[in-house]
Amino acid sequence: MIFAVYQEPGEDRLRAEIVLDLRRIVRERWGLMLPLVYPEDVGDIAAAWLPMPGNGRGIDRLFDLVNYLDVDSIILSMPSRSDLMMYALDVAANYGVSIAWFLRDPANYSPPAAFPHPIKIAFSIPSLGSMKSLAKFILLNQSSIKFMFAHNIQNGRGGFPLMGGGDMDYLMIIKLLAMIGYEGYFVLRYDKQYRNKYWSDINALETYRDSLGGALADARLVKLLSSALGEVFGDNK
Repeated sequence: MIFAVYQEPGEDRLRAEIVLDLRRIVRERWGLMLPLVYPEDVGDIAAAWLPMPGNGRGIDRLFDLVNYLDVDSIILSMPSRSDLMMYALDVAANYGVSIAWFLRDPANYSPPAAFPHPIKIAFSIPSLGSMKSLAKFILLNQSSIKFMFAHNIQNGRGGFPLMGGGDMDYLMIIKLLAMIGYEGYFVLRYDKQYRNKYWSDINALETYRDSLGGALADARLVKLLSSALGEVFGDNK
C-alpha cells in the first residue's frame, strides 16, 4: 500500500506521492495553445487527474497535453460510452500512459467485458458506505484497483481528516487493506482547509501499518471478510 495525497495547482508540494488535480485549470485553458494550457512544471507525480473529453478529437488533444506534461499515469472519469473508453485506452497505449478510471458509483460497477487493454480503476472509499461493501468491492476488483481516495465524514459532510474524529474508522480500514494485501495507492483527499494535516496523518497511518507486522488477525475483520467472501462467491455462482 502506497500512501499519497491529493493536491491542486499552486499548493506547496509535500514530500509525498501526489495526485495532482488539473481538471479545472485544463478546462479553463482548453482553447489555448498547448504550452499555455498548463505552463507550470508538473514534476514527478503519482498521477494527473484530467477531464475526460466527450469525443475522439478531444481525446487526441488531451494526450498531446499528457505527452507535453510528461506524465505516465492519469485519472479520468469513466465515460458511459464504451467506444470512447476504448479509444482513450488505444491512444494511451501508444503513448505508454496508464489510465485509471474514476468510478462515481463503485457499488454499481461491472467490469467491461472483452477489452484488449487492462482496466485500472479509482474510487472514493466513503462512496461505498460500509466496511463490508468496501471489503466486497476490493475482493471483486483487487487486481484492477490503482487509487483509493480517502476522507472522513462528519455530520453527513465529507472532506475531513482521517485522524482525530469522524464517522469512519480508518485504522480499521488500513488493517482490512493490509489483511487483503492491497498494493495500490491510498490517497488522502481533504478539503483545502485541512490539507495542512496531510503530513502528520500520513506519518500516523504509515506507523500504524508498519506496527501491524504479522499480527493482522482481527476477529471482527475475519468475520467481515468471511461474510464478504461468501457474498462474492454467491454472486458469482
